[in-house]
Amino acid sequence: MKRLALLLLPLALAVAPALAEIPATNAHPHFHGGGWGWDGGAFFTDFYRAVAEERPDGNLVVSPFSAASVFGMLATGARGESADALCKALRFARLQPCRGGDASGAAAETPPSPDEVARPFRNLLSKLAEGPGKTEGIALETTASLWTSPDFAPRTDFAKRARRDFSARVESLPLDESGRAAINATIAKATHGLVPELFTRPFGRDTVLVLAGTVYLKAAWEEAFDPARSFDAPFHAPGGDRPARFMTRASAPCEIADLDGFSALLLPYAGGALHLLVLLPDEGADLRAFERDLTLARLGKTVSALRKEKATVVLPRFSFATEELDLLGPLRALGAGPALDAPDFSGIAAGSLSVGSAVQTARIAVDEAGAEAAAATGVTMLRSIAPRPRTFVADRPFLFAVVRFEFDDRIHTPVCLFLGRVADPATNAPAEPKPHAEPAEGAKEPAP
Repeated sequence: MKRLALLLLPLALAVAPALAEIPATNAHPHFHGGGWGWDGGAFFTDFYRAVAEERPDGNLVVSPFSAASVFGMLATGARGESADALCKALRFARLQPCRGGDASGAAAETPPSPDEVARPFRNLLSKLAEGPGKTEGIALETTASLWTSPDFAPRTDFAKRARRDFSARVESLPLDESGRAAINATIAKATHGLVPELFTRPFGRDTVLVLAGTVYLKAAWEEAFDPARSFDAPFHAPGGDRPARFMTRASAPCEIADLDGFSALLLPYAGGALHLLVLLPDEGADLRAFERDLTLARLGKTVSALRKEKATVVLPRFSFATEELDLLGPLRALGAGPALDAPDFSGIAAGSLSVGSAVQTARIAVDEAGAEAAAATGVTMLRSIAPRPRTFVADRPFLFAVVRFEFDDRIHTPVCLFLGRVADPATNAPAEPKPHAEPAEGAKEPAP
């Protein structure tokens, strides 16, 4: 399982090291004293499946790592049920007794503290910087940022934690069109131009905070494919054969396995710090059904079954992007609904805040030389405004009824004493009613 610490998420091809540092005993390396642990591998695969359900057709690339970093940063500012929901979506779980909880891994009454949420991200970022980030032939860069409007001040501890644990840049600027352009330009630079415009729509006037995270990867194969061996051939897509350019490497050492219903191939990038894992369903298999079974446990069994042998490898070159992916649906599918519907982000700032949008754009290119990929995830936070009192203004034609309701066990029947239409209340106004005549003083009442 430890090899999972160096894999890219299959299909998503997102950086996902440190997954299998969670041993089978369920002890977590970041929480030696017990408490909460982050099951990042479960989040990465669950996130992919949630997105795949919303984007069932065509090519798809996402970055679970980028999403986890941004939502993790957001979770450090959530409180109460919102914190519990976000941590559930991120797949935090209790590992050992702590604060009166148990070791079952079930959700407890108290969500992880902000420091407990942030700690595994700080450790993961450190491992990435010191591992693949220091390997010759691999460029791996991550960024995080908080952008605040000039009239909005986040809590000092929230901003400090973002800087310390997520290496976030914290900056204030107007969140108007100029601010949106500045944020997009920063993200474009961090992704080397592969994500030129993450936020394509203007920010709402109530937007006071923007969270963003990027990941950029350029990795050479440990053993490059020879372009002279590449050839054109059909790719058997679901809708019919499509032209493709295939790269080939003849009788080269690799790690490969044949399992129930699919085959697996593991190819290392330079230095062996990162790998490309390819999962190939058997001919005629249902890819959507196969995706739904993509779990961390299945990945672990797959990697354990890999064996070194010589094989001829034929892979298509591919280059595509998944743009403007709305992450609110996948977030709900992962269990974060309460944080969106009844938000409590009082750990970010005083007053009411809510999530306005959550988006991701990712791009990947794989060829004979290696892979280049980038992704950016962004969340906008709105200052909630108290709802205006409801009004009902009948200043246009309407119908009316004077009714009485008769009730029985099955139905409420309206008895319409009067029913009509008011097209112009000033038309056909009746004359002023005459007052009732009072009997003259001393007059006798009429006999009954």
